[in-house]
Formats: sequence, C-alpha cells, structure tokens
Amino acid sequence: MNFKSVGFLALALVSFAACSDDASANITYDLSLGPTAVGTITTDGQIGVLQTSNIIDFNITVTSPTSVSDTILGPLSGANYVQFGTDGAALSTAFTATLTSLFFDFSATTNTPYLIFQGNSFLCFNGAPGNCSGNPSALTISVLGGGGSTSLIMNGNVEIATVAVAGAVPEPSTWAMMILGFAGVGFMAYRRKSKPALMAA
Repeated sequence: MNFKSVGFLALALVSFAACSDDASANITYDLSLGPTAVGTITTDGQIGVLQTSNIIDFNITVTSPTSVSDTILGPLSGANYVQFGTDGAALSTAFTATLTSLFFDFSATTNTPYLIFQGNSFLCFNGAPGNCSGNPSALTISVLGGGGSTSLIMNGNVEIATVAVAGAVPEPSTWAMMILGFAGVGFMAYRRKSKPALMAA
C-alpha cells in the first residue's frame, strides 16, 4: 500500500465520519410519566422552542387506570401524528428542549397551547385553556378500550422527558477514526519493515 492509497483511505474515512456526525444530530428523550405514559420522543436536535416539525419519531405506551395499555408509534404518518398547538397559529412557547430534557409549560396561555401524540389512543399535554379535554393545566390520556379518558392536574413548566443514555455501541464516526488509526499504525510498521530490506539491497 503506497502513501497515496493511505491518503485516499484517510480522506474517505474522515468524510464518512463527518457525514455520520451530521446524521447523529437527532436527540432521543426518554418519556416517563409514572404508570401513565412511558416511551421515547426523538427530535431533530432543535434546542429551545419546539414545534410539530421538530419531532421526527415517537414510541409511547399509554396505560389507563384500569391497566389497559396501547402504544402510539411514529413516525408521523396516517393515523399516527403529533399536533402542537395552536388554534391555527404555531406561536406558543410551551414546548421546549435542552440538550438533556424536554419541558412542557402547563400554565402557558399563548395561542391555546397543547401537545398531542395521537394514534388509536392519545396522550395530550394541555396548557391553561385545556384544548384536548377541556381540563386546563392537565395531562390527559385516552387508551383504546380503556374506558374513556383520564386527566392528571399539572402545574408550571414540567420536565416531561430526559435524554436517553447512549448505548455502548460506538458511533460510525468512532469506528472510522479507529480504522484510520489502525491503518496509520500498519502503514508506519510496513515502512519501518521495508527500509532495512532496501538498505541491505
């Protein structure tokens, strides 16, 4: 393997690493609201105020007080959707994100704020006007076959999810850098081994 080949390999691996870093900008948060709702919400990495378009996937299991459960699945399509809201205007600042958490302000009043994850069942975060159920400042669930909806009174800006802990499997960019390192070490060993042979000749 000559120096030019190693250079091309390095360039390809660094490009791959850069692309992988861009692709991993999404953030997955763990949702855990007691026995009511458990699952994950994945955003596009937006920090600050979020809208529907910032949520790219979700997997939430909702459970009624009678222990009937259903899972609401993304991505957004057909009967499964997220609506953040508004009465037609997407100006509410009730739903926000940090690098570590998602928050919903149950006391917000601007533009009738609510956040609903809908499938056969639904999970809804109601702002002060109480859009989903008529109950202001409440977390509302309705589970298919669960005998109606349930509302839990909530107050203030509440942390509704925390960032998921990364798995032990290295990211593609990490693999790329490791391979590049091994290639460099191998190339140096090859050159060191070749020099004495050339000098002996």
